[in-house]
Parts: sequence; structure tokens; C-alpha cells
Amino acid sequence: MAHVLAYEGCDGLLDLFGLPRTENPVRGDIAVIYTGETEIGALCTGDTFVLRLERGTVEVNARFIDLIAAWSI
Repeated sequence: MAHVLAYEGCDGLLDLFGLPRTENPVRGDIAVIYTGETEIGALCTGDTFVLRLERGTVEVNARFIDLIAAWSI
């Protein structure tokens, strides 16, 4: 968490990898989404995003995702 805070959030930390940002993520792209409580990393699988929460791994339809940022792989 110290690294996340040092780079002003997950998106700032992921920018260190030098990947190009995208407005329209596709299968395989990395994303940071807002869950209503916190920011969390996710993987785009096409029409859905997969993310790991405390209760396990979940897959959520993209229309329900509050996308903060995404990077093309």
C-alpha cells in the first residue's frame, strides 16, 4: 500500500510499466476499476472484467464497471 500511496493510486503505479493507456480495453488489457469502496486491479476478458476480491475471484459485466484507467498489453 505504501507504493500505491507514493504513486497516488493504482493507476499511477501501473503507469511505471510504460504501457499505453486505452479508453476502450479489450481482452487481455489491464484495468483499474472503482468498486464503490476502493480501487482494484482487473483484467479485461472482452465483455467482462475479472477481479480478485477478499471473497474470491469474480467476473463482472463491463457495463457495471466504473473504469478508472486501462492499459493495452
